[in-house]
Amino acid sequence: MVSLHKINSSLATVEFLENNIRMNFDSHLSLLKSLNKHRTTSAGNLLHYLALRTHDLRFLQRELSSMGISSQSHSEGYTLNNLQKIRHLLRCLAGNDVSNDVFDQLDNEESIKILKENAALLLGDVSYDGQTKMMVTLPAEAALDYQLVKRLVQNGMHIARINTAHDDEGVWKKMIANCQRASDATNHSVKIYMDLIGPRLRIASIMSTSLAFTKKTGQPVILIHKGDKLKILPAGIEGYNEDLPAISISLPELLNEIRISEKIWFDEGKLGGVVRSVSENLIIIEITTCPKKGFKLKAGKGINLPESQLSLPALTATDADNLPFIIANADIVGFSFVRTTEDIDMLQRSLEMHNKTDMGIILKIETRKAFDNLPSLLFKAMEIDRVGIMIARGDLAIELGLLRMAEVQEEILWLAEAAHLPVVWATQILETQVKKGRATRAEISDVVKATRSECIMLNKGPYIIDALKILNDLDKRMHKHQEKEHKMLRALKIAQSFINP
Repeated sequence: MVSLHKINSSLATVEFLENNIRMNFDSHLSLLKSLNKHRTTSAGNLLHYLALRTHDLRFLQRELSSMGISSQSHSEGYTLNNLQKIRHLLRCLAGNDVSNDVFDQLDNEESIKILKENAALLLGDVSYDGQTKMMVTLPAEAALDYQLVKRLVQNGMHIARINTAHDDEGVWKKMIANCQRASDATNHSVKIYMDLIGPRLRIASIMSTSLAFTKKTGQPVILIHKGDKLKILPAGIEGYNEDLPAISISLPELLNEIRISEKIWFDEGKLGGVVRSVSENLIIIEITTCPKKGFKLKAGKGINLPESQLSLPALTATDADNLPFIIANADIVGFSFVRTTEDIDMLQRSLEMHNKTDMGIILKIETRKAFDNLPSLLFKAMEIDRVGIMIARGDLAIELGLLRMAEVQEEILWLAEAAHLPVVWATQILETQVKKGRATRAEISDVVKATRSECIMLNKGPYIIDALKILNDLDKRMHKHQEKEHKMLRALKIAQSFINP
């Protein structure tokens, strides 16, 4: 038997939370002024959820569960309504008069409806089995091999991704034509998604007195070991003969923005170091993370500087060149390395210049700054008719660290659901299956989590068809068992930083 004292104690907590949510909502009303009318309900709910998550709710969750009442762990999409219903049930248990209790109109059913409508608007309203849509990165062969594209569509590809960092307009055009042909032949709708490259920092060239060469391609490499020193120079120097190996970077103007003790990562985090010395046009790095047998560093590989404050442009000159083609041929544009609301404004202005304000946009959350600014980015995104979020886990894991990444991907899911915005779960989905033809147990477990999102992105590889079949099978199975997920509600720093800056 639950004591009246426990009931009243929980009731007081719930009433405090409800009042706190309303107070914070009133103090942030200015955020709703620039939104489209159909987004105000979702924006209001995001405000409610952020306010709720400034509190540690774990004790209350346990108390409610012991009384057989909802523990709040699945109420992202209808935060206030859920809290009011909990209050109502507690008042019933306490024997109070509940005849005048009122509830917010946004309930669970309505929140699911809004999210599904937003997902269909952006990703397509398709009638395939399962609930999670499948995005596939097209290989270059897709420009010439129509049967490959047709098999992708037949096996569940809803969205074809074209990475503009590779190939050219001629190849992209052939890929799109094959997608349209396959869509017509199978009567399955296929959306075209194209990425803007964004300000991707890469190794421009490598320099050493003892260069090695790869066996397959003959590409020059520098063999690096833990403890080695490495120079970063503004540009390649002909006849380089200095003691330390060196690299130049694709954006040399950033050399003046890198500071001592900041971390630097190469090639998707496979090699890491710390900045030990900074002078004009010269940086010296000490390698601190490296495989035991050493690492072969090549030109063209990516660089991450998670601790550096870099003044990178949101849209590069290459993006500006590619944008007219993307606007004319794609349904959705992926905004790489978005960090601030000003970045979104810049893209919106570029689309307006091309008279394409109805373009679908996916904001790729792949930097520490983007995650830190996520609430603001979500409110800005809700000014756009067709918009979603991508959890770009590759770069994000490098920026935040693998251990932090485990909880960050969950937090992005929660906040996006509170805003009723669709999520694309990306990076290394079934990677071993795609590349080698056999999935690992860890990859299958990862897919189980991924099916909570509205879309899963697969990368290209020789076993992509088999990977698609596995994804679709798991999607059908898991949606019989789960819809999103229950969790313990500790206070979130990202919510506290936004509500109480």
